[in-house]
Amino acid sequence: MAESLGKFLENLQAEISNLRAQISSGRPTAPKDLSLSSLIPKWLGRKKAVSVKEFFESLESSAIIGNWSQFDKIQITVLKLTEVAKALYNSNPELHSTSTSWENFKVKCLHIFRDIRSDQYHFRQLQTAKQQKDENPRDFLDRCRSLAMKTVPKFEETLLQKFHYDQAQRILLSTFIYIAGSPGQQVRFQMPA
Repeated sequence: MAESLGKFLENLQAEISNLRAQISSGRPTAPKDLSLSSLIPKWLGRKKAVSVKEFFESLESSAIIGNWSQFDKIQITVLKLTEVAKALYNSNPELHSTSTSWENFKVKCLHIFRDIRSDQYHFRQLQTAKQQKDENPRDFLDRCRSLAMKTVPKFEETLLQKFHYDQAQRILLSTFIYIAGSPGQQVRFQMPA
C-alpha cells in the first residue's frame, strides 16, 4: 500500500513539474482548437445578416473556448467576412496592418461596420412592423425586439442606460400588442406538434 501511494505521489509531482514548465515557457496549457471557427457565421454586412455586435460576440466566445491568440481572432474574422463586409474590409488599409492588436482591430471594425441609420429610423420600422407570411411568432417577436434595442441611445451612466432599455421594452410590448390586435393583421400563433 505504501509503495503504491509513493508511486502515485511521484506521478503527481512529475505532472506538476511538467505543468510548471509549460507555464514558465509561455506554451499554452490547453491546445488550440481552430475547428470552432465553423460555429461562427459568415458576416455579409447586409440588413438580413446578424448584427456586427452579434458576430463579434460569437467570435470571441469561440476564441475563449478554442484558446485562440489575437492573431487567430483577426485572421478568422477576415475569413468570415463576405460580400459587402469583405469589400469594406478590403477598402480600409488600416485594418490590414500586422501590428494591430485585436482590440484595436475590433474597434475599427465596429466603427466601419456600424449602422448609420438613426434611432428614429429603427423606431419607425418597429412601429410599422408586420409579421411576414413565413415568419413564426417567436421570430417576429425577436425581430421586433432587435428593432427596439436599436432605438436605445448609448449612455455612460448605468442608471440612465437602464432607464432607456426599460423604455425600449415597454415600447416593444405596446407595439407587439398593437400589431397583434390590428384589423387585417394577426399574429399567427401555432400550436406545437
